[in-house]
Amino acid sequence: MHEIFEKYMFSTYCNHFPCIQPIPEYQCAKCHYSTHFKMCLYKHSPKPETLSPHICPKCKNFQTHSTLIFLRHLNKCKKPKERRLKPPILKRPKRYSCTKCPYASPSKQYLFIHVNARHTTPDAVVWIKCEHCTFKTKWPSHLRIHTSLNHCDNPIWYKCASCDFKSRLRRALQEHQIVHLPPDQIEWQQCEHCHYKSKTKRHLKKHIFLKHTDPDLIKWAQCELCPYRAKQRTHLKNHVRAKHTPPGDSDLPQCDFCPYKTVHRSTLVRHMNAQHLNQSLQRSARGAVFKWYECDRCLFKTKTNANLKRHVISQHTAPEDIEWFECELCPFKGKMKGHLRKHVRLQHSADVVWSKCEFCEYKTKQKSHLKDHVKAKHTRREDLQMLMCDQCGYETGFANTLKRHVRNRHGGLKRGKGKWRE
Repeated sequence: MHEIFEKYMFSTYCNHFPCIQPIPEYQCAKCHYSTHFKMCLYKHSPKPETLSPHICPKCKNFQTHSTLIFLRHLNKCKKPKERRLKPPILKRPKRYSCTKCPYASPSKQYLFIHVNARHTTPDAVVWIKCEHCTFKTKWPSHLRIHTSLNHCDNPIWYKCASCDFKSRLRRALQEHQIVHLPPDQIEWQQCEHCHYKSKTKRHLKKHIFLKHTDPDLIKWAQCELCPYRAKQRTHLKNHVRAKHTPPGDSDLPQCDFCPYKTVHRSTLVRHMNAQHLNQSLQRSARGAVFKWYECDRCLFKTKTNANLKRHVISQHTAPEDIEWFECELCPFKGKMKGHLRKHVRLQHSADVVWSKCEFCEYKTKQKSHLKDHVKAKHTRREDLQMLMCDQCGYETGFANTLKRHVRNRHGGLKRGKGKWRE
């Protein structure tokens, strides 16, 4: 069988490769067997591993024990070209720049949103209107949020697992949950221009826009009825509702227990906590259970977090650690920015708005003084909402008077300093 195969392969080999002469012959080391084909010797030999294979000198990867297969491969094999590794080209991300301002974005979609929000006239905007009220917006997502907040019969509330806070917006709950994190786990967002820092990126962006943005680059929201202008449209809406809307036509948030109305819901919450704490379910306008904000350095407590911050700065902060607000016209300086604004308005402003009493000729520059005057001079005692000292039977209608009484009679300001008498 091997002899027939060898004769056939030998004739085929000579026909395909006539130029190769002579053809080598391979001899078995253990017997008289010989052959012209290494493959046949490989099959005949009892230890084929002793035979060295043919390795292609061109590609270095191909190897075989068959001379025929090796010659066929050698005839077709070409030396591979050396691949030169080109250094990677680092491409900068493409930025889409606005043609009307320095804004640039990595996405066309963000650039479209920016142009539609900042540089499109109201006549060219395709407004999306609410079916239930006069609200309109440029974005479908804003309409969905508006509908869920104002026109949903069965709203979905997102509740905090650590306190009684709840909101209809998931984003508001996520931002609220930062309050319950330990201080070392909070990633503070630091402003690059001042000492301000925030717990959320949204508040930091708002701060930079309001405090550190060039006024020439801001698209101001101008009031159509007066020279007032605002950086945010919400401020303009509040201004129009407060200054240019008749009382009967304004849809202002109203107190649940008295006719009091205000533009800001946060002001309404403070009013209800201050004036109607012991009424009804002691709940605010948003449904949150009332709680006291207590100072960790003394017995002071208050109904608002802002008052607690002011107390800490005024009572427990060293003068060298306070960022003083100095007046440019006189040596006055205040611990609060509101104190400086009040001082400039009362002492250095030419256009003073006097608050006049409707019962007498009394007038004052401050509305709080007018309220105290009306309570003291033109209000019957039985109509006053009295404050009662919790350490004795003293009663008064003024919080400052009660503070002076506690400080003078009881040796300081104690926790639970006063109670509203029903």
